[in-house]
Amino acid sequence: MSADQLRDIEGEGAESPSLGKAASQQEARKRYGATIVRDLVQFANEDWPCLNALRPSLPEALRAYVDDIRLDLDDLAEGRIRSDDLNLSALIYGPPGTGKSFLARAFARTFNIPLITTSYAHWEAYQEGTLSDVIFAMKRDFALAHAFAPSILFIDEIDCIPSRDRVNARNRDWWIAVTNVLLQCLSGTQGRLCDVLVLGATNHPANLDPALLRAGRLERHIALEALGDPAGVEAILRYHLRGELKECGLSSAAIALVGRTAAEIEIAVRCAKRQARRDKRPLSPEDLLGAIPGFRSRDPALDQVIAIHEAGHAVALHRLEVAHVLSVSMTGVTSAAHHRRPETLDFLLAKIAALLAGRAAEEVLLGVATAGSGGGPDSDLGRAHALATQAVVSLGFSSERPLFYVPVDLRDPVSATSAVGEEIRQLMERGYRRALELADRHRTMIQSIADTLIERRVLEERDLHIFLQDSPSQPMVSPAAA
Repeated sequence: MSADQLRDIEGEGAESPSLGKAASQQEARKRYGATIVRDLVQFANEDWPCLNALRPSLPEALRAYVDDIRLDLDDLAEGRIRSDDLNLSALIYGPPGTGKSFLARAFARTFNIPLITTSYAHWEAYQEGTLSDVIFAMKRDFALAHAFAPSILFIDEIDCIPSRDRVNARNRDWWIAVTNVLLQCLSGTQGRLCDVLVLGATNHPANLDPALLRAGRLERHIALEALGDPAGVEAILRYHLRGELKECGLSSAAIALVGRTAAEIEIAVRCAKRQARRDKRPLSPEDLLGAIPGFRSRDPALDQVIAIHEAGHAVALHRLEVAHVLSVSMTGVTSAAHHRRPETLDFLLAKIAALLAGRAAEEVLLGVATAGSGGGPDSDLGRAHALATQAVVSLGFSSERPLFYVPVDLRDPVSATSAVGEEIRQLMERGYRRALELADRHRTMIQSIADTLIERRVLEERDLHIFLQDSPSQPMVSPAAA
């Protein structure tokens, strides 16, 4: 924050026209205190991220949202729409470390508007934390956002306010009152909220009250995930490097960091810089690679398993036409841009086969499969089983019950029943047989990719193209025959 902006917040300087309504801002300082305003209202500076530079790292839904905001604000400025035609607010959700607060700062810098950051914990900490204190603090933060409009109000961990249908009788009155006031603030006391971009952030979107997510409130819902594209990873790396290694290629580090969250990428950069300082020398790309867990060679036998596994995925994704393979890394991640095709049973089986292809390659080329495909719900086995379950209980691909449907919250117990569980098992087996057949047919290609991967540690798209195109694709056994 600049000195002029700081004086402006404290009421010591002239009003800046870029901050919105001068009279409203002065009134906000008098009512809530200059210190509160200074602590809550932030102004972007050149150290904050910019959405333009980060665009390769943004999921498609977020790119569309940013483009829509630009269009709406331009149309508003040109008089093509009215302010009450706008609803700029959204829910951003995803696992910890995926960059929700990071993105809030990026929005503020990109659109050159103030950022007010708050949360339920912040509201509850106001004075004695009584219900009236919480409601006052909530209304105060929305009032500040209006006073400095156009602005961004970032409500972190919004799931701290639970859905009203899930609270117990003891706390019900409290949460109904809090939720109702929040809904009123989001809608606006005299119509919809138009001049404030409200960004709600959560790790657990399912816990939110449905009324928060309806049209006119947080109506856009944008999922954030670990970064799956090397270009997106490199955009995050460049931001955290702050101009260092400007002339150096970062493709190897970017590929090795695919599958990591924005927070993990920041940690890698920080560790690399620390190592360079410790050695009293300039930062190098090798420092970045050295800061990535699992990148350096560990054990030849383990390296062989990892390389065969990832090569199996790469070949299956390409040969089954599930995705365009972007990169492979010895950190155990294969990056790919998935093809958009009709969700037929054949395509679902191809996706299941591609997920199980790493395990299949281990079994065919090494003679034994490791536990590397298993683990949590995000593992190869977990994701393949989830696809098979969807096929049977919600996508209409049950051979015995094609119109069968089970709600999400009931699928686990139902999928364990004999009839449904048997169909899921059969789909998994069909997918795995397909993966085994493909691994056996292309074992030379898989081994060649694996050997090169062990040597180089990362393979880029252009490297993989040489291997994947060196022989024509052969027809696969049909799903019905598999």
